[in-house]
Amino acid sequence: MLLPRARQTAQSLPRLHDDVLRLVFEQLVVDLDTTTALTEPVWIHLVLSSVCQSWRHVAIRYSDLWRYHHVDCARIRSTSALADYAEVFAAFLRRSRGDFRALRIVNFPGPTGAMPQAPRFWTCVITQGLSTCESFLLRTVEGGPRYMPIITQIVQVLGMCAAPRLTTAAVSVGHCDATQVRIDVDSIFNTPATTNLRTLVLNGVNLRDPSRVCGNCHLATLHFGGGSFFIQVAPLLVDHHATLRALALFDVDMPVQLMQLASLPALTTLALRGRSIHLLPRLPTTSLPQLSSIRLDFHATPPAVTCLSIFLNQHPEIRITELTLRNIADLPGEFAFFVPSIGMLRDLRHLTIEGNIESAFFATLTGPDGVNESMLHNLSVLDIACHHTMSDAIPSLIDFLERKAALSGSPTLNALHIRSSSGLLSHHPLNYATALALNRTVQHFTICNRDAVAVLDDVAYWVPVQVMVSVLGKLFIWAPAYTILLCWAISQVVSG
Repeated sequence: MLLPRARQTAQSLPRLHDDVLRLVFEQLVVDLDTTTALTEPVWIHLVLSSVCQSWRHVAIRYSDLWRYHHVDCARIRSTSALADYAEVFAAFLRRSRGDFRALRIVNFPGPTGAMPQAPRFWTCVITQGLSTCESFLLRTVEGGPRYMPIITQIVQVLGMCAAPRLTTAAVSVGHCDATQVRIDVDSIFNTPATTNLRTLVLNGVNLRDPSRVCGNCHLATLHFGGGSFFIQVAPLLVDHHATLRALALFDVDMPVQLMQLASLPALTTLALRGRSIHLLPRLPTTSLPQLSSIRLDFHATPPAVTCLSIFLNQHPEIRITELTLRNIADLPGEFAFFVPSIGMLRDLRHLTIEGNIESAFFATLTGPDGVNESMLHNLSVLDIACHHTMSDAIPSLIDFLERKAALSGSPTLNALHIRSSSGLLSHHPLNYATALALNRTVQHFTICNRDAVAVLDDVAYWVPVQVMVSVLGKLFIWAPAYTILLCWAISQVVSG
C-alpha cells in the first residue's frame, strides 16, 4: 500500500505542487479501494483521516480525499455485494459533497452483468459522477455476447450525460488496448453542457455518426483503436484539426486513397500501431508544421520501414526530435533497416527502441551508410527496452557510444535507459560488468527504471535470493571445519 510511503514523504517534502498531490492521493484511494472490503467505508474514512493528518505540512482539504473514486466490478460477486457497494458509493458522495474529480470503473460489468438491477444502478453512478468529475474511465471485460447488452446500454448513456467539467475520458470495450470493434454507439459526450473535453480515448467502439462525438468540444488528444479510418477517424480529424495536438491510432483500417486534409497545424505527437502505420504515406499534402514526435508499434518490419521512409521524403520540412520504434512481435527486431530513415532526422534528440535488438543496429548507425554527424551530435537520450537479453548487442552499443563521442566531439549521451520490455526487475537485460562499463560512459544511466549506481550496489538484484540462501547455508555447514583447519594452519606457522 501507498500509506507508509505517503507518511514518509510528508516529512521530507513540506510543499508539493497541486498536481503531484492529486496523483498521490488518487493512487492512495485506488490502493485502499482494491485492498479493503467493500463493507468498510467507515474504516476507509479513518485511514484517510490519519493520512491527512500525517501530511500536516501540506495545505489540503479533507474532502479532497474522497473525490477520486475507483471501483473494480470483478469484486462485486453477488447481489448483497452490490448493495454493500451502493453504501460505499453513497459514502463517497456524502464525504465528497457530490463533487467527484475522477471516476474509474474497471472490469465492467463483472458479475453484476447478470443482476437485473445493475443497468439502473450503473446509470445512476455514471450520471452522478460525470456531472462533476474531470476524469472518467470505463474499461470493460471480455465477457462474450451475454454482457454486450448492458455494456452497450451504459456506453450509450455517455452520449446523454451532461459533463460540464470533464476534460479526460477513456472508454475501452475489451482489453485496454482493444482494437476489435465490439459495440455500436450513436453519440458520445455530445451534450451542450460538455464543452471542456480535451482528451478522448476510444477502443473497440464503432461510431455510427462521428458528427455526434464531442460536437461541442475542441479535442487536443485523440486515441482511437479499431474501426475504419475514413468512416470514424477522418471526420473527427476534420472537426478538430485546428486544436489536435496528439493523435494515436491502434490497428485502424486504412484505405487505399490519400487523405485530403490541408493541415494539422497543432499536431506535435503521432503514434501508430499495426495497420494504422499505413496512414504515413497517405498524408502527402497535409501540412504538419509542429510535428516533433513519432511512435510506431509494428508487427512486421518491412512495411513500417517503407511507410516511415515515404513519409519523411514527403515531408522534409518536419523536425522530428523524438522517435519511438516498438517491435510488438516476439521476433528479431531488424531495427537496422530503420537506420536510413533515422539518418534523415537531423534534429533527433530522443530515440527509443523496444524489441529483440540485434547487434547490427548499433553497428549500422555509425557505419559508412549510417547516420550523419549532425544527428549523432544532437542525439542525447537513448531508451532501450529489450524483450530478452542484450548480450549480443552490448559490444556494438559500446562501440556506437565511443564513435558518437569521437564524431560529434561531445559527451556520448545525457541519458541512457535500459530496461526489460516486461517491466520486471527480475529480468536482467545486462550483466554486472556491462552495467559497470556503461555507467562510466554516459552522464545518467538507469537500469529497469532505477538509477544505475543504486542497482550496481544492490546485491539482491544481481544474485538471486535462492542462490544467496544456498551459499550461506553451505558456509554455515562448513564453518566449523574451516575454523579447525585455520587454527591448525596457524599453529603450524607459530611452531615453525
